[in-house]
Amino acid sequence: MMTRRQFHGTMGGGLAAVLLPRLEARAAGEPYRIGSIFSYTGPAAFLGDRMKRSVELFVEETNKKGGVQGHPIELFLYDAASESSKAVLAAKRLIEQDKVDVIVGDGNRSDIGLAIIPTVQRAQVPLMSVSGATALVEPVKDRTWVFKSTVNDVEVVARLLDFFKKKGLKDVAMLNDTGAFGVSARDVLRAQAPGAGINVVAWEEFQPADNDLTTQLTRIRSTSAQAIICWTVTPAGVVFLKNARQLGLKQMLVHGFGFVADRYMQLAGEASEGLLLTSLKFPVAEELPDSDPIKPTILDYKARYRAKYREDTDVYGGQAWDGISMVTYAMARTGNAKDKIRVGLEATAPGSEVSTPPNEVQPLNVPLTKWACHTALSVPRANTSSAEPNADASGGVAPRLHGGQPGGHDGSGVRRAPGRAAGRRRRASSARGGECARGGGSGASPRALTRGTQRSISRRSAIDDR
Repeated sequence: MMTRRQFHGTMGGGLAAVLLPRLEARAAGEPYRIGSIFSYTGPAAFLGDRMKRSVELFVEETNKKGGVQGHPIELFLYDAASESSKAVLAAKRLIEQDKVDVIVGDGNRSDIGLAIIPTVQRAQVPLMSVSGATALVEPVKDRTWVFKSTVNDVEVVARLLDFFKKKGLKDVAMLNDTGAFGVSARDVLRAQAPGAGINVVAWEEFQPADNDLTTQLTRIRSTSAQAIICWTVTPAGVVFLKNARQLGLKQMLVHGFGFVADRYMQLAGEASEGLLLTSLKFPVAEELPDSDPIKPTILDYKARYRAKYREDTDVYGGQAWDGISMVTYAMARTGNAKDKIRVGLEATAPGSEVSTPPNEVQPLNVPLTKWACHTALSVPRANTSSAEPNADASGGVAPRLHGGQPGGHDGSGVRRAPGRAAGRRRRASSARGGECARGGGSGASPRALTRGTQRSISRRSAIDDR
């Protein structure tokens, strides 16, 4: 079920396709001040740099088209450098010195986001989180000013357990980092596994900066585990893959939804072969059927990003795009008063009136994608022919929000009206899409391989919603 702090969306499977109020032809009003905190240096930079660029691109495009209801966006951007202390200082500066109306981005790590929350709660400034732990938005009574542009681990873990059941797997092992993202998933798995009939035969942990996991994996090797789940957003996830290969482990290897990045797979090399990834539809957008409402939104965002930066983006950039899309959508309707922005964001949650017809609201999917490692295969390229499909927050249709399961961005590309899809008030959906991905061959949600740049690591994804 959805929580009141989640939104439904479509771009990564999740940009939200919601009609914005008509904007002025030229920005004439006082600037709307938006602050952003991302980690684009340090261990979390693999996720944060594309988030930062996506927000910058969104602001640039919006201002060129007249801003938000005639108000240009003034962006204040700070690097958390993958450290909670720096993120808290940045949040205080945004609130006290820069006088921002809202903050988009929480350092792109759950532990960093949790550290920021007391500051925004006290100051009563809306925060749009781009991180994954459920505790960022729950309990709702303690998170009045916090929203989320991506799926919760509660839904991703549930989808993963369902996959294990359908594959006949009974015993699994959990290997999580000791950060908030990893610990949250561990606790969710501990709560859900018994009811799903899945036995967790080993519970292992590691520090986010660890560079050797052979001790933990050796202990797991002596158990009856048929699959090993690793949960982290750090490069230690690459160490997991390489150590597992060195030890000759034959179990199914699974990574959480904080590890769906080409660059991690390139670092892992052949050790990423056959890896299962929990993700949204974004990684396989090209494979999605043309009937999937999220497909054109994802491809449009990808094409815009590539045209600007001459490189591909990823699901995490889509989360940030979705987050700022939802915020500007709310501001276009309510103005820039902080309490009104909060109300506007609440109004985009399930139950509110949106432009998407009821019959277009579909259930969220968290499909499984398989990762393939093949030398010299081309990597999927964004379809730049999808011209401006009304996915513009400053002009017509706001990009879909990230979603992952009930009530958030519909990682599966489902075009969920921000307020209709059941549930969670604070989960935003985005260009990411929701799905459990499996590396190796025919695995996750639709995204077909197309001609692209020659690289050593290539994804072959296919939806697995059985």
